[in-house]
Amino acid sequence: MSEEEQRQWRGCKQWLRERAWQDYVVLIFLVTVAFYSINLTSNMKQLASPLYGGDHYFQLGSVNHILDGGNPFAGSNVIGTLPGYLPLYGMIVAYTSKFLGLEGMQGMKLFSVIFGVLGFLLLYILTAKLSDDKTTALLGFILVVNMSLLPIFKYTTFTEIMMFPLYYLCALAFLKKNTYPRAVIWGLILGLTGLSHAVGYIAAMIFFGIFVLHYLVTDYYNWNEKRVLVKKEEWKQRLKYVAVIFLLGFLIALPYWFKPIFSYGGKPSVDYTGWNSIDLSQGSNQLEFLKTTLVGTFFQFLKWGGDQTISMANLGFKGLSFILLFGLVFFILRYKIINKTSNVYFTLRRNKINYFNNFYLFISSFSPTLRNKI
Repeated sequence: MSEEEQRQWRGCKQWLRERAWQDYVVLIFLVTVAFYSINLTSNMKQLASPLYGGDHYFQLGSVNHILDGGNPFAGSNVIGTLPGYLPLYGMIVAYTSKFLGLEGMQGMKLFSVIFGVLGFLLLYILTAKLSDDKTTALLGFILVVNMSLLPIFKYTTFTEIMMFPLYYLCALAFLKKNTYPRAVIWGLILGLTGLSHAVGYIAAMIFFGIFVLHYLVTDYYNWNEKRVLVKKEEWKQRLKYVAVIFLLGFLIALPYWFKPIFSYGGKPSVDYTGWNSIDLSQGSNQLEFLKTTLVGTFFQFLKWGGDQTISMANLGFKGLSFILLFGLVFFILRYKIINKTSNVYFTLRRNKINYFNNFYLFISSFSPTLRNKI
């Protein structure tokens, strides 16, 4: 073994010694996920979807469309239309499969394993960033990890398990230290989310809008004097960061979103709403969607009986809804307490509030009600 190899081996052993026991628990879990995913997908003769029908086979058609040289920003089944499934997942699978000489289905099986392991790893890193200690991080990871996402054969589950954790990690990195490189990375991931999932992109933009409101307005609000105290030069610099993030996030997503925004004015086609979704351009449908989402997210634990089956997954969703409601109440009460203190700009306290809010928004993105809507 050469001197360089010995140095690298010593560095590897030192890194392993520095890991906490919680990290090893997650490592064992990730290895288990890898073997489980390999065993699950390698024995499949067809995708886990009705033969020549269902979401997974439609996704396979999108992958094969790109694999055969088709435009990823055009529909795979109808000429001259937008893709039914947003293209990022299909592009990653198709172009990698082409490079490795794999068929579309083989590529989907391979990336089901890769995305499963990477996605859960990102989730643990995120909970660790949001927590004060590794035990809390491990507990948060256990609460939000969702094995039912496996296997990953569709752009929706890809967005849930990969893009959401990555997006919030980039947001947290920028919140921790405002720099142009971090703003650029956040903008890139925001744009890629726009090519990954429509509702996911809207949710990411809403999160970004809330961040901008705090970053440019409420962060300068003096609760004692009841007015905004703006530091002009600092505010201008912050505005530049916001512009970088937004422009990158918008322009990268534009190859798909140009027609929906500028050609169709944001209105879904009648054919699309007829088979896939309600028409959310109507006010009554918007209110009903909001009501269903709020009830399903925060009060799922109150719904028993009827056609609901008793299962670990069902009980888990109900438990998660209770935790979300408790977390929301805790956040509101904690926010009021801090506002009443004389030193409301105490950095440590304010950062904890921001981290808790971000964590809450992240968990909400995994709620079963929201997931069913996308």
